Amino acid sequence: MRGASARRCRLVRRVALAAGLPVATTLSGCELREVTLTEPERAVIVEAYVRVAGESPFGPIASNGASVLLHEALGPSGGSGAVPGADIVITRASDGLRLFFVETQLGNCAITIPVAGSGTCYQTLARTVLERLTPGDRLALRIELANGGVLESETVVPGAFSLRNVSSGDVCALPPGRQSGIVWSQSSGAWAYISDTFVTGLGPIFGTAVVDDPLYLWGLSVSARDTMIAFPGEFGLFARAEIDHEVTAALQQGLPPGASAVVTVAAVDRNWVNWARGGNFNPSGLVRVPSVRGDGTGVFAAGVLHTFRVVAGEPGPQMTTCPEAAESSGS
Repeated sequence: MRGASARRCRLVRRVALAAGLPVATTLSGCELREVTLTEPERAVIVEAYVRVAGESPFGPIASNGASVLLHEALGPSGGSGAVPGADIVITRASDGLRLFFVETQLGNCAITIPVAGSGTCYQTLARTVLERLTPGDRLALRIELANGGVLESETVVPGAFSLRNVSSGDVCALPPGRQSGIVWSQSSGAWAYISDTFVTGLGPIFGTAVVDDPLYLWGLSVSARDTMIAFPGEFGLFARAEIDHEVTAALQQGLPPGASAVVTVAAVDRNWVNWARGGNFNPSGLVRVPSVRGDGTGVFAAGVLHTFRVVAGEPGPQMTTCPEAAESSGS
């Protein structure tokens, strides 16, 4: 009798505010109480990048760039949201030069966004002011959100560097079946060198159902002293599981006839390296290291870049031969 009279049950009601629906769960016990789970605070994430074009013997062949992508993490509901109405300015420490930003199309800041996500892109309309940014500049970022929140950060643009065996803005011919060796000087303040390329002309060879055309690939020199890379063999190392094996095998030999590529080598700062993660590429370690403080998180980073073009084929009267890769280079 003692056991039967003493045992009762308890109903605990958990209100899941994130989903907006009450969820009732029956547990053993002796009381009725209500527990409220609050939705996690939404966080604004900043992805701000400044790109300074390296000097070229051909004159200005590339433009400086700057963009700020703001998106709001939506907690357990997933995805990300837009962050309109922000006032954004980048200031150079040496002379007070200021870059103001306005809202533009989202695609100007991000090539891809999550399926359930969105964001707000900001760019500067002051092109003449933007072109005054140079390697070595110390820059400060300040963002004032529409709700009164403030985010701030600083960075130093890496120092100037140059390509050793091909010129920025150059066009060179790479005989089919060969690798090209790209070599550059060191950049003061750089934490790593990121090289990327858009390869065009692979679709007609392998089929557009097999390979993207253009195909985006990138390579990494993690050490500030690692100033060489083989093209195209050492590009796309972190994405080989996602690329068709036949395409990968062909690029290990060189560019197929009829293909061409735009190649960029960039010296990037500490903030860039500490934030970069994706797939097997995790130079920031186990977690991202943010460089933005205040009412949110994110990155404010800078890089100096050189760009040139490679055409698969034999050199002609108006085209030099791309530098040959050393025997130790390659995959």
